[in-house]
Amino acid sequence: LNKRSPQTFDVYSLDLEKPINEDGEPELSLVAENPGDVLSWITDDDFKLRGAVSMNPSNGASTLRVRDSEDAKWRDVLTWPQDE
Repeated sequence: LNKRSPQTFDVYSLDLEKPINEDGEPELSLVAENPGDVLSWITDDDFKLRGAVSMNPSNGASTLRVRDSEDAKWRDVLTWPQDE
């Protein structure tokens, strides 16, 4: 959802059991803010956000970032060049 910025997609949580607010919209909770280079997000089997694939615009390399919990910091675990 690019509610915050039209150029990047952040991750939000939607509780389907919560009522619609007075604006007629569901309540969304921000889970992760895209720093600007994330192309896709990865969840675990419980739909907890655990990974992200980012791209370096200067050389096209992709990086897999992971975190152990929703409160943990992201860490890079693998980077591969554009042509792979």
